[in-house]
Amino acid sequence: MNERIKYLRKEIFKMSQDEFGNRIGISRSNVANIEIGRINITDRVLSDISSEFNVNEHWLRTGEGDMFLTLPPEDEYIKAAAEISKDPDDEIIRQIIIEYWKLNPEGKKHLKEFIHNIIQNINKEE
Repeated sequence: MNERIKYLRKEIFKMSQDEFGNRIGISRSNVANIEIGRINITDRVLSDISSEFNVNEHWLRTGEGDMFLTLPPEDEYIKAAAEISKDPDDEIIRQIIIEYWKLNPEGKKHLKEFIHNIIQNINKEE
């Protein structure tokens, strides 16, 4: 389990131990101790990792199954909105959402097309 947690933190999420710990409410030293197997991982920590990062708790415990849970689109939207609302660095995202909401239907259509074109161009570059 400790190797899977380290793999998630370091390779998948590209986070420091401090950043990872802050997201799940534990200290950097606890993350380090979990990763090296010095302390046992509590059910609460496993549950927090699963809910915070959408990780399949069964995979986390056993290494079996899919690494991530599949969220229905409505749940994915709610999770994204919750993250945006609590992150002070996402002020620009909040402002974009508010301004989009104020647009008339034609303006919304044009903005959607514009964003779609940007995404297509980014995907072509990758």
